[in-house]
Amino acid sequence: MIVLVADIVWSRVAFMSFMYGKSWFFFTLLVFITSQSVLEHINHGEETEAQRIAIFACRAFIYVLSMPQLVYYHARQSVLSYRRGETIKILRLIPFPSYLRQWQEAADCLLAVSIVVMLYLEPILHCWAYQDGKFAYELCTEKEDLRYSYTVFTMFAMFLYYVLLIDLTVVSTRISAFSLVCVRMLSEVALFISALFVAVLTWSCAVSVLKQDNEDFAGIHKGAYTLLRMFMGMYDSKKYEVLHKDPIAELMVFVFCIITVIFFLNMLIAQLSCAYSAVYVDMVGYARLERAETIVEIVPSVPKKRWTSFVESLRLKKRLEFNQGDIGVAGGIQMREAANINPTTIDMIKRFGGSTSPEIQ
Repeated sequence: MIVLVADIVWSRVAFMSFMYGKSWFFFTLLVFITSQSVLEHINHGEETEAQRIAIFACRAFIYVLSMPQLVYYHARQSVLSYRRGETIKILRLIPFPSYLRQWQEAADCLLAVSIVVMLYLEPILHCWAYQDGKFAYELCTEKEDLRYSYTVFTMFAMFLYYVLLIDLTVVSTRISAFSLVCVRMLSEVALFISALFVAVLTWSCAVSVLKQDNEDFAGIHKGAYTLLRMFMGMYDSKKYEVLHKDPIAELMVFVFCIITVIFFLNMLIAQLSCAYSAVYVDMVGYARLERAETIVEIVPSVPKKRWTSFVESLRLKKRLEFNQGDIGVAGGIQMREAANINPTTIDMIKRFGGSTSPEIQ
């Protein structure tokens, strides 16, 4: 019954309000992608005036309309948290607002910081005095050293934009359950990475002790990098021929590949398969709970007129009809299903003739 109510409220009321609330974020993301990943690479570095104007307009939109909202929201939340004493200490030294415990809030705060740093490093502003008659020119050689730092923070901002899109998984229970399962699988992946790290460190230390002339194993750091490339299939196949000169080193590499590529990878697949089958059913329930939580947060923002129209469309005052002419009580929602889905040989409804007055039992 709870699942039915949640699905009805979500499909008829909360879904549209949720998507409407995310529409501004969508539009901001599209503008950000256009300015940083599309317009920048249209003419392969030879920017036209129209292209520069479009880039300037998109970045101005981000800095003027999107950034102030993010900064104001997190500044207000931080001030309220510090006033109320709602803080958490990182490394028992630095107090941070407690609302940042939620990863969405923390990612949103990092996004705001990244955009502020982008504004500080904006190449168009730093090259304003070196435009040479080109409006919104950003490729001036005088400030070339700032472009790399700017692109790094732009990369972080782009990554955080897409990370925040994970909230949209609530639209589909199946996708939401899959995302929750992926989070639970991270512990298994962490175990695999830890085992791989120990194996790489062990073999790189062992081969570095061996008396050999292979430059790829001249030291622990080079040996670890080489073994990692072998594991990922990125090592040049021609370089394997050099190992024939040293049978011991070749044997060590052979054993390493067997343990990591064959044993560790298959062990990871087995771990993920068993863990997935064990937790997926529970994750469907958690996904429904997450959707219910989203509904609770959205319903107060639904317009009263729309909510009243939704309640009236349920027709809760109408009596339910069990069979044709068999009228029951009101206050429910009529759900129809095929007669062959749940066959019953015994009629579960007891019918009595006469008046239904409680005074005449």
